[in-house]
Amino acid sequence: MKRPKLIVSDIDGTLIPYGYGALPSDLADTVRELSRKGIAFCPASGRQYHSMRVLFHEIADDIYYISENGGAVYGRGPEGEAELISKTEIPRETALQIGRDIEAIDGSYVIISGISSSYILKTSESLFAVPMRGLGNKLTIVDRVEDIAEPIIKLAAYCPGNLDEAGDILRPKWADRVNMACAGPTWWDFTLADKGKGLIALISELGIEKDEVAAFGDNWNDAPMLRVAGTPYIMASSSDELRAIFRNHCSNVLSKIRELTA
Repeated sequence: MKRPKLIVSDIDGTLIPYGYGALPSDLADTVRELSRKGIAFCPASGRQYHSMRVLFHEIADDIYYISENGGAVYGRGPEGEAELISKTEIPRETALQIGRDIEAIDGSYVIISGISSSYILKTSESLFAVPMRGLGNKLTIVDRVEDIAEPIIKLAAYCPGNLDEAGDILRPKWADRVNMACAGPTWWDFTLADKGKGLIALISELGIEKDEVAAFGDNWNDAPMLRVAGTPYIMASSSDELRAIFRNHCSNVLSKIRELTA
C-alpha cells in the first residue's frame, strides 16, 4: 500500500476513550511529522468546530476539521479565517420537529448545532452547561427549540439510560429522512450530511484520490467515512458487526499511523 496523503480520525472511542478529555501526549508531534512528509491530518467528529480546536490547541491552525458529523468541514488556519469548505443545513421545520420529538421522550435531551453555537434548552441547562463549556463549546441556552435563529446542521439526542428505546421511537419517523446514527454509548446524531460526505468534500478540496486516504473510526457514525477511505480501520473495541464489515482492525491509532507513513 502506498503512503497516504490524508489521515482522518474520529475522536471519541478512537483517538481517546469515551469520557476522556485529553489527547495522546504525542499526537501533536505525530501530526507535525506527518506535515513534514506532506501528509494532512483531519479529526472527524460529532463535536463542534470550536470545541475541536480547543482540544487540538497545540496544532489547531495546522489541521483540517470535519465537525458536526460532516455538517461543517473547515480548512487550515486560524479560527475566523479558515475556509468553510462545506456546510449542510437541515431544513428548519424538519430540524425543529426532530428536536421536539427527542424532548418528548422521557430521559432524552436534545443538543442542537448551528455554525456559530450549540443550543440547549433551559430545562436541561443543569445537565449540559458545565460539561459542554468545559469541552470548549460555544453554547447558547434557549427556552424553546423555535428560539434558535440560525440554520441548523446537526441535532444530538442524549439518552443516558434509554439509548435503544429512544432509537426505537425515533428511527421509524426519521431514519429514512435524515442520517440517524449511533455516535456513542448514549448518543443518537441527526444530520443531512455524514462523515463520508464531509470526507468527500475534503478530498475534492485537496485534489487527492480516495485511495490516498486512511481513516479510523469506532462507531456507526464513522461507517460512511470508512467506506469512502481507501484504507479504513475500525477499532478493535468496536461492535462485532462493525468489525465484520471493516476487516482492518486497529488498537492504537498513532502506532498505526506511524506504520502507514514510515
